[in-house]
Formats: sequence, structure tokens, C-alpha cells
Amino acid sequence: MSTFIFISFLICLYKNKLLSLNLIDLIMKKKKIDTGYEKEGRFYSPSDVEKVFDSIIREIEYGCSVREILRREETPSQRTFFKWLNLDDNKVVRYNQAMKLRAHNLFEEILEIADSQDKDVYIDKDGNERTDHNVVNRSKLQVDARKWVIGRMDPAKYGDKMDITTNQKDLNRPILTIDPLSDIDDDTKQ
Repeated sequence: MSTFIFISFLICLYKNKLLSLNLIDLIMKKKKIDTGYEKEGRFYSPSDVEKVFDSIIREIEYGCSVREILRREETPSQRTFFKWLNLDDNKVVRYNQAMKLRAHNLFEEILEIADSQDKDVYIDKDGNERTDHNVVNRSKLQVDARKWVIGRMDPAKYGDKMDITTNQKDLNRPILTIDPLSDIDDDTKQ
């Protein structure tokens, strides 16, 4: 049984009042299921917050996902991290800049994946060169997934829709107006 199904089963038992939260905690500890909530009780001094936040931001800039970083035992929980963001506008600015750098790194990864041909071809048992379509399709999937993600992370730069007329600003007026009462030069009238 997968961990997700097992946890869902435990939650279902809890909702039906067949299991207490203490018993769920005990079962999960016995099964060694890490929920990440054990990190909630940590205390961070203001200087610790800055050091830990800086290291998380640096990893985001290098391309790691926030989820991946915050899964580690030595990092705060997602709740704590986003609480830090909510309390400090400067941290929000730094986080947004880091996410833009992460999008750029993902863009660079797209080029690396597309250019990589290492495993696209293999030699079969008869010595013939064959294309490994599984590898090619996996590379295509990786490129498409990254394109989709960076298009959401920085739509102005990597999005599918390019705005070349307004520079991402609202025009405050209609682009084209037609006045039905205006004189129209009609060639049929002589």
C-alpha cells in the first residue's frame, strides 16, 4: 500500500471518529512516515531566520524547487517559510527575484536537454544503431514540462502570449472604435 493511500486511510478513520490524532501520530512514527510537521516546533532567532532564508533563496536561484528544499530535515517547514514571507516585504522581493532566476535556470535546462543526444541512440544485439524512442520522448516531456512551468513563473518573459503593443499595460481605451453614424467613403455612391 502506498504511503499516500495509507495516510488517506488514517484520515478517513479519524474523520469517522474511529481513530484519535495521538494514535495516528503513534502509527506514523512507528511506520516512519515523515509528514514534515515535526519541524514546526523549532525556534529561529532573527539572525537564524536571515541565515536560513538566505540559504533557501540561494538554492532557489540555482534552480531547486521550494518544495524540494523544505523537505529536508535541516530546513524549516513550508508553513514557517511562508510565514517569514508574509511578515517581511523585503523577503517577498528577494523571493520573487529568486523565482525569476530559477525560471531562467529552467530555461537554460531546456536548452541542455534539447541539445543532449547521449542516450538517444543505442546499439542493438546485431550491432545496428537504433533510436531509443523512450529516451527521446522522455526528453520531449522534460522540455514541455519546463516550458509550461516557466511560462507560469514569468509569463511576461516566457509565456505563450506575447504582448507587443501595450508593454503589459492596460490601454484605458478601446483599440478600435467604429462610429456607425460617421461618413463612410463608399465607392458604390457616385
